[in-house]
Amino acid sequence: MVETPALIPSQPVHKSTATVALVLGIVGIFIPFIGVILGILAIIFGSIALRKKTTSVAPAVVGIVTGAVAILVTAIVIGLITFFMGHPLFVPSDRDRAVTAMINEKKDFGVGETATIGSNDVTITNVERNYTPTADEQKQSKYDNPVEATGDPNTLSNYRQDTGTDIDETDAEYVVVKGTTARNQSLDLEDGGFSISDWRLNKVRPYYTAPAVGDSSGFSIIYRIRKDADKLVLKGDITIFTSVSPIVGTEGAPRKTLTYSIALN
Repeated sequence: MVETPALIPSQPVHKSTATVALVLGIVGIFIPFIGVILGILAIIFGSIALRKKTTSVAPAVVGIVTGAVAILVTAIVIGLITFFMGHPLFVPSDRDRAVTAMINEKKDFGVGETATIGSNDVTITNVERNYTPTADEQKQSKYDNPVEATGDPNTLSNYRQDTGTDIDETDAEYVVVKGTTARNQSLDLEDGGFSISDWRLNKVRPYYTAPAVGDSSGFSIIYRIRKDADKLVLKGDITIFTSVSPIVGTEGAPRKTLTYSIALN
């Protein structure tokens, strides 16, 4: 009996090429960005396997399909990132920009300069030293009932220096500070209102604040400080909300205190 020799395939079986395409395609789906490269390689290896007429048709086809899916997944991921980067949650709002500008803006000023303090502009127009208070000003001042010192040198009681002790009249000097205040176009970010009468001269609170006349934006404040002070510096601060929740508003919102100063001499 004559044995018939086994037929030798005319084309080699490229199972390994088809398997590589399959693996690259599947892995590429789960690795965005790099998946683009893996997907392209999967399509190339799968196409080679099919052209060589491999018996492993299924892995080659699946490799090509998964390679295409890997490229598509990366395209979707890039699209989503691009979309959300332009979303209001990721783009600084007008309020965020206003907070940043307010934190970085100038904080030290002089007489005659317009000091932008949050949503208010303050200009000191005149400083008078060695002033003699009138009887009415003395009567309406809080000198007879000064606020107790808190121990904080920046928030001492009326007419007291950083020692927390009162100034003897012979060592006292009365200084009148006059100026104007006006609202500006900035967003109101403050926690509480602004009042120039809360500011301190050389760490001392006002002795007397003249009442406003009508709708006038002018102010006149008398301070009782230690006599012959070399420097007169008016200081005050405001507290702003650095962010606001769209759900609960300012409730529990983070705050930041900004300190300003105006040199009067």
